[in-house]
Amino acid sequence: VIDKFIVVSPYIFDLEKFKERDSFDVLPQILIEYIEIFQYIIKTYASKFPNVSINFIHASKGETDRVNGNKKLNQNYMKKVEDLKQHVKNYSLGKNTSCSYELIGIEELNMLSQLQKSYSGDLKVSQNPIYVSFGDEKTKQKGYIATVSLKNFFNFLVDYDENNNPILKEYLFESNIRDYQNSTEVNKAIETTLKNKKSSDDFWWLNNGITILADEGSLNGSVFTLENIQIVNGLQTSYSIFNVLSAEKNNENEDRSVFCKIIITQEEESIDSIIKATNSQNSIPASSLRSTDNLQRDIELYLFKKDFFYDRRKNFYKNKKKPRNKIISINYLAQSLTSILEMKPSKARTSPTVLTKSDEDYEKIFNRNMSIEIYYYAIVLRKNVETYLKDNFNIKTDIDKDIKNYFYLHLLRITSSLLISDKAITYNKILNLEEGKILEIDNSSIEEAINILKEIIYTEKDKDSNVNLTNFSKSEKLNDLINQKLADYFIDK
Repeated sequence: VIDKFIVVSPYIFDLEKFKERDSFDVLPQILIEYIEIFQYIIKTYASKFPNVSINFIHASKGETDRVNGNKKLNQNYMKKVEDLKQHVKNYSLGKNTSCSYELIGIEELNMLSQLQKSYSGDLKVSQNPIYVSFGDEKTKQKGYIATVSLKNFFNFLVDYDENNNPILKEYLFESNIRDYQNSTEVNKAIETTLKNKKSSDDFWWLNNGITILADEGSLNGSVFTLENIQIVNGLQTSYSIFNVLSAEKNNENEDRSVFCKIIITQEEESIDSIIKATNSQNSIPASSLRSTDNLQRDIELYLFKKDFFYDRRKNFYKNKKKPRNKIISINYLAQSLTSILEMKPSKARTSPTVLTKSDEDYEKIFNRNMSIEIYYYAIVLRKNVETYLKDNFNIKTDIDKDIKNYFYLHLLRITSSLLISDKAITYNKILNLEEGKILEIDNSSIEEAINILKEIIYTEKDKDSNVNLTNFSKSEKLNDLINQKLADYFIDK
């Protein structure tokens, strides 16, 4: 790559060489077109003596340590880099020409993928907003309280397609913990209020409003210019405004307003606190408050490539009309991981919402040190067990029926042990399995798991014929019985 940079740089930066068009035949046409644009800009602004900055990027899915850790390779490579930089600086491109060079590998690419795109925009507010600052000079953060006319807020929310139809800027809600909830009673009420233009009440009197976060912001007259915008609360209201006003087409006579809090901060702790606090007025599952974690974004991207849709933001993929059986919730994945890696299916069965509530529990199952494949494997293992119970399990007794309804996570735990041939399941033992063995579990393994589980259940019923199997499926005692049964099973084997 560095050699290619060196070879092509005279064609790009030597303004005289460009006149020799015949020599350019060695370059792709698209590159020639870009060189023409670049040189046109340089020549156009030459009289203003511009500062010109050139940045080369060598990006690949390799490891930068292979260069940095190999002294000989590093010396040769870096010598060529310095030669390239000096070469570029020798061309007369402007008053000052600087040149930099970046080497980006797989780790750097992964870090870059975590950076959210910065979105800027203008928001016109009504009257004079109230300015509030907090903290001392070093830690000062600022915010504004304002009303925004519905038509101006609508314009803030939309772009337009080639037919001048409004399109909602969905990226403004990336940091929101859930997606649009469709026709809930609350959303119906919001839309009914919006459609009732004869009401004597302004819209903002009846609505909790919108919370907008931005990295930077300046107020010029009545217009906020905001950088890196995210709407972290008020998604349902925003979608309702979009739905109603886009259907009406003409909003020029709309004089009602929506209430907005505009907070300017770059403090990550403050941002997380604001997201959590502004979404606590209504009941929000603990898992939803984890949705903005970078690891959750990584899992979503990885599973997307595997044809699963990780519903990090509740209802996002449902609203995209993705197949229901391919949509995976955070709770679903948390249950699967708890059943397999923690070997506690009863805990997973009891209350999936508490599995990610505390930081300690969350980090046990969502751990950055684990390879991301483990999340995919946990889902596939569970899907295989569920498919068998749905399509192949012959229900002959009430216990069979209970197994299908209440003990599927216990079957997942037992089947996972049978696959690795060990009662103790570990992260590495699952990863060391052949992928094909996970993707296509032999039905005999699931059938064997059912037999093991039935032995435990029948033994328990022999001790107490009135045992409630629904409650038994949630008991810690059952986890212990499974562990002991599997220990005996593998000794016999």
